[in-house]
Amino acid sequence: MTLLRSEAASEPRPAVPTTATARLAATLGTAVVAFALVVLSNDRVAGHIQTAFDGGGRLSEPGDLLQWIQLSAWTMPTSSTFGHWLLYRLGDVALLVLVWWGLRLLPVLLDRVTYPACALGAVAATTLGVEVSEIWTSLLSYQGTTAGPLLYYVSLGSGVSAALVIGVLAGCVCAATVRLRSRTRPPAPATAQTQPA
Repeated sequence: MTLLRSEAASEPRPAVPTTATARLAATLGTAVVAFALVVLSNDRVAGHIQTAFDGGGRLSEPGDLLQWIQLSAWTMPTSSTFGHWLLYRLGDVALLVLVWWGLRLLPVLLDRVTYPACALGAVAATTLGVEVSEIWTSLLSYQGTTAGPLLYYVSLGSGVSAALVIGVLAGCVCAATVRLRSRTRPPAPATAQTQPA
């Protein structure tokens, strides 16, 4: 966008948010993703959501609704040791790290922090993290002696729908935090201009 704007060189660039503001915005945005990952992706919570809608209308198919809010299978695997469960959670940790890193860079890379730009950036970071997490889960559950690789990689992309919804929410939280902190931050003192001799 900067390269395509012909007046970019003449217009002054807005003040870049401070490091503390960028970190706070990234942390709050990542907290939204973590809530969806830990709470909404839990089997018990998913079961309550499935049984909450029993009538007709747009929410008459709760199984389809879960595809838009579940980022991962948080309780998977259920029939293994606790150490094996922690090994599966490394993919979720990678997801959160990628989201935090992406949201941390957005306020610095953007010419102007807007809600659409932060939402698109957060969706991209969340989608990348979901794919990395699913690839890690597929590698852990892969058994080449009993089935081919397509059986384990056919489910890749199952969390992209949820990454779209949760990423938009995380990006909006990030943009709102940056705007509120930039509005309440006192302006920097003006530097004294040197007079010609």
